[in-house]
Amino acid sequence: VGMPSCWGRNVHEWVNNFMSYEACSRLISEHEHQARSKYDWVAVVRPDFIFGMAAQPICSFDARAIYLTHDFVHLLPRGIAMDYLIFPSDMLKGCSAGQACCNKYKESMAEELIWAGIGSTPYYPNSFLGYILRFMPDWG
Repeated sequence: VGMPSCWGRNVHEWVNNFMSYEACSRLISEHEHQARSKYDWVAVVRPDFIFGMAAQPICSFDARAIYLTHDFVHLLPRGIAMDYLIFPSDMLKGCSAGQACCNKYKESMAEELIWAGIGSTPYYPNSFLGYILRFMPDWG
């Protein structure tokens, strides 16, 4: 984090997510470069998320909108995917005292910071039904 005093005390809860989003963007770009082709859509899905029902065909989604379910699933049109995935991490690294970003995102930092990178793109929350599988340690 560039300047910790610019962020709320819960910033540590989101740093790993933002770093993962940034790494994901690099992997997407590398694969597109190797394949000499770009994706139309990018889906970021937690590895422990199980879809409760089949998602609708990709052609039925609006290519000008984002579909998501909390931090479990993000379905992004490729045209805005990189800004969505990179902006939060860049902001965390580069924001310093005196800049407009400093202390701007303290209350609901993660969501506001993610949306700041995509401007006025519409989004549809809770677009996917499913379950998170969690390892239950053996307490016995």
